[in-house]
Amino acid sequence: MCVCIHPLQKDLAQTKQQVEELNSQLATLRAQFEEKTAEQQDLKAKADLMERRLVAASRLIAGLGSERTRWSNDITELDSKKERLIGDCLLTSSFLSYTGAFTFNYRHAMVYDMWQKDVVDNAIPLTTPFRWVDMGHRHPSTHIHGRTQAAYRHACLA
Repeated sequence: MCVCIHPLQKDLAQTKQQVEELNSQLATLRAQFEEKTAEQQDLKAKADLMERRLVAASRLIAGLGSERTRWSNDITELDSKKERLIGDCLLTSSFLSYTGAFTFNYRHAMVYDMWQKDVVDNAIPLTTPFRWVDMGHRHPSTHIHGRTQAAYRHACLA
C-alpha cells in the first residue's frame, strides 16, 4: 500500500503546485484586467469629453459663420461711412460754428439749401440724404447748452 500512495501524493503535490501557479497567473491576469478596464473607462470618459467639446466647437463655428457675414457687412458700411465723413463733418462743423444766432428755419435753409448744395457741387462725399440723426448723435437743436429744442426755438425767435 505504500507504493501506491506515494505516486498519488506526488501527483497531488504537483497538482497543488500547478493550482498555485494558475492562481498566481489568475491573480496577475485579474490585476491586469482591472488596470486595463480602468484605463478603458478613463479613455472612454476622455473621448466623451472630447466629443462634447467638438459638438460645442461646431456650434460655435456655425454661430460665428453668421457673425462673419454680419461683420463683413459692417466693414463695408463703415468703409462707406468713412468716405462720406468729410462732407458730413464739414456740414456739421459749419452748423455748429455759424448758425447759432439764426432761427431754426434759416439754419435749416443754410445747411440743406446752401451748404449741402455747395458740398455736392464740389463732389465732396456726403451722406445722402444728410440728416443729423445719421451722424450718430441727437439733432443739434435737441439740446443746446441744456435747453430743449422748443426752448431754443423760443429763445431764437424772441
